[in-house]
Amino acid sequence: MKNIKKMKNIKIARITWEEVYLKINTLKDSLCNKQDSIYGIPGSGQVVSGLTGLAVDSPEEANIIVDCIYDEKTYKRWQEKFPKKEYCFLFNKQFEHQEDWIVLPWEEAEEVNGKQISPYWVSKIKNKSDEIKN
Repeated sequence: MKNIKKMKNIKIARITWEEVYLKINTLKDSLCNKQDSIYGIPGSGQVVSGLTGLAVDSPEEANIIVDCIYDEKTYKRWQEKFPKKEYCFLFNKQFEHQEDWIVLPWEEAEEVNGKQISPYWVSKIKNKSDEIKN
């Protein structure tokens, strides 16, 4: 539970649908090939790929793999499996929302220490706290 207590000072960045659509349009405008196909990393990446209108059912079918938020660990894991694919992310916390907890519009928020956090992340933090205890 220590990790949840640390969340008191976290700033929440509630992303709007308008922001998502602007980023998706920017992504689509940057595509060089009109035959591009996009696979979303399971979870929020699937939402992004679906919103592009260029989604495919498997990473093998795609030339681009997308996710909502750049996460180095996830990126490296996928890059090892599919090194020849191009990767795109709606948000890269190295450049934006660096100190923020991002809540996407399709995520249901749960209050933790007065902050709205996605239940998915709350469970991850609780699980990590339990691992540390044991």
